[in-house]
Amino acid sequence: MGKFLNPKDLKTNLYRIFKEAENEIIIISPFIQLSDELRTLLRPKQKIKDFQISILYGKNERDPSKSLNPIDYRFFSEFKNHEILYNPNLHAKYYANEREAIITSLNLHQFSLQNNIEVGTLLKQSWGALGDLITGNTEDADAFNYFKKVLDQSEAVHVTEIDSRGRSSSVIADNTKHYFKEKPVMGYCIRTGEKIPFNPEKPFSAKAFAEWSKFKNPHYKENYCHQSGVKSYGKTSFAWPVIEGK
Repeated sequence: MGKFLNPKDLKTNLYRIFKEAENEIIIISPFIQLSDELRTLLRPKQKIKDFQISILYGKNERDPSKSLNPIDYRFFSEFKNHEILYNPNLHAKYYANEREAIITSLNLHQFSLQNNIEVGTLLKQSWGALGDLITGNTEDADAFNYFKKVLDQSEAVHVTEIDSRGRSSSVIADNTKHYFKEKPVMGYCIRTGEKIPFNPEKPFSAKAFAEWSKFKNPHYKENYCHQSGVKSYGKTSFAWPVIEGK
């Protein structure tokens, strides 16, 4: 039987599943935006030999990069053994390691984690490691088998596999250009709103950057979206210069 997770327990168990993963992580979420905390939690897994990460995102059919931003895409691409997939019809959310899984309403998005009322169900996987289809009627097996099929039927954005010695990876599929449109040449300073070259790693004008550099707080709330120039009302920062969906 699954265990109900209230919002507090959901976040605790989600982070625990990622932290305790030894061989594999599955992330299925229409919208993905990693917090610094999650990125720090996941980064050590990149060093584990043969570690597999599967990412499936969706929505925003005209511009899928709005559902998975280029910064997080590059982060996931740094795993030697990864598959990054896209499905425009995706609405379900599912997170798993080799022993446990969560089915939930929660997108893996820092706004959802911080602001929304989200719940979920924790499933214990008593039937072995990920990578093999399991027969049976238990909730964990049914969920895994279903989402494995969804992964298999989704569109490949970027897929690699590691060699038998675990030293290097080979690209199996690369459709990055199709799913990540080129960003506009011009952007906006997130503090002043003035036009500057678009570069999420340099979202300030020279004067605003000099002001920001006095304290260098990457999470200090700023005023504008770097990509669209619309007022952000504190939703942008050096760490997150673009408003989701803008």
